[in-house]
Amino acid sequence: MTTHAPAAPRRQPRLQAEHVVAAIAAALAIVGFTAAVGSDLPQGRLVKPTCAWRGPGLVVSGAVINTGMSDAQFRIDTRIRVAGRAHAVHRIAFAELGAVSAGRWTTPPYRYARKGLVGNAIVSCVARVRTIPPPSGED
Repeated sequence: MTTHAPAAPRRQPRLQAEHVVAAIAAALAIVGFTAAVGSDLPQGRLVKPTCAWRGPGLVVSGAVINTGMSDAQFRIDTRIRVAGRAHAVHRIAFAELGAVSAGRWTTPPYRYARKGLVGNAIVSCVARVRTIPPPSGED
């Protein structure tokens, strides 16, 4: 009498090619949808910011364009480098604009420059705009 041991069941691979194809297709669909729809927040575009000394204060001003189809609030972060100062000066401004419109903004003056610094050359003047999202629960 011979006993045959039952053959071990064949195990299917955990990840089959169909699974990989489905995962890649789902990822591409999500990326494509996000690219097509985009962000629902309006985008702001800066128009050349200018930095200047006004008396003892350093002021940054410029314009921002709301390219979106709805009203929006924008935060403008600026960084100014002045010759003779080790660190950049940071100033913030806010602008509230209607849909597809433009408006001016001005930062509060930087008045804390020591006397030897006032009037020195402005090495760089950089600004960045961000949309402020509405409070949750509102559109």
